[in-house]
Amino acid sequence: MWFKHIRNVVLEQHELRTLQSLLQDYIQVLRNFGMNVGVVKSCTIKTMIQEEFPDRIGFHERYQKNHSALVYDTYSGCSYAESAINCWGVTDDQLILTVAQRINAHASQAQVMSWPPHVDELVDSEDSDELLYKFVTLLKKPKAGEDKKDPAVLALTSLLTSYITGKRTSFKVKLAVTLHGLTRRREIIDLMHKFFLGISYKDVLNLYDAWAKFDIETNRAYPDELATGQPGTAVMDNDDFKDDTLTGANTSHRTNVMFVQPQDLVETSAVSRQSLSIPTADDMKALCASQHLVQPYKTVQRGSPSI
Repeated sequence: MWFKHIRNVVLEQHELRTLQSLLQDYIQVLRNFGMNVGVVKSCTIKTMIQEEFPDRIGFHERYQKNHSALVYDTYSGCSYAESAINCWGVTDDQLILTVAQRINAHASQAQVMSWPPHVDELVDSEDSDELLYKFVTLLKKPKAGEDKKDPAVLALTSLLTSYITGKRTSFKVKLAVTLHGLTRRREIIDLMHKFFLGISYKDVLNLYDAWAKFDIETNRAYPDELATGQPGTAVMDNDDFKDDTLTGANTSHRTNVMFVQPQDLVETSAVSRQSLSIPTADDMKALCASQHLVQPYKTVQRGSPSI
C-alpha cells in the first residue's frame, strides 16, 4: 500500500515531494491500518524507496540547513529542476524570464573596467561574472565541466556584460584598439561598433589622447619608482636624422635612454595611480605647445623659421 502511494504521487502524478512529507504519509498509512507507529526516521524511508525504485526515483539534498531532501521522478526530467518545472507547470517563457532576471542582477553588480582605462588594465585578464560565465559555458555544453580559460566563453561573457550594463569592457576596447592598429580604418571600427563588437572610432582616438596626456603629465627625467642607491642598467641609443640644423650639416641627433632595475627594487609606494580623463581639443593644443617651446633661430640654408 505504501509503495503504491509512492508510485502514484511521484511516478504517475510527477509531484515534487520532500522526504519529510513522504515520511508523514508513511506514518499516516500505518495509522489508517491501526498499527502503532514508533520513531521512524526519514533515512529509513529513503532506504525503503531506493530499494523499491532504484532507477526511477532520485533525491536532491538542499543546500539550506534543516531542509528536507527533494524526492523526484528521474524519468520525467532526469533532474530535480526539470521535475520541479514539470510539477509546477512552469512554461519556457517563465523559465527564461526568471533566468534572465537572475543573470541581469549578477552581471549588473560585476566590476566593469573604468573609462578611460590605463594601458596595463587592458593587459590584465578581465574579471567576468561567475554566473554569466557558467551560463555561456552551458549553452553549448550543458553537461561539460567549467573551463575558466576558454577564450570564446570569456569574449562572449564580456560582450554580454557590456550589453547588460551599457558600459565598455576590456575585451571591446582591446578589439577596437587592435583593429585600429592593423587597419587605421574608421569604417571598419565603426561597423564593428554598430554590431556591438568594440568601441567607436571616436572612442579609440579619445583613448589615445588620454594616454598621451597622461604620459606627458606624469613622465619625468627621473621616475619616482626608481630605487635610490641601488644598482641598475642604463641602455642608450643614438638616432641620426637628415634635416636642417643650426650648423647646416643637415643632420640631427636624438639620444634615447632607458634605465632598468630588478622588479623587487621598484619603489611601488612612490607610484601614484592617477585616474585618466578624456582631454579636449584645447587641452591637447596646450600640451603640444608646452612641449615645443622653440626659440627662433636662423639656419644656414633656410634663414629664419616661420614660427
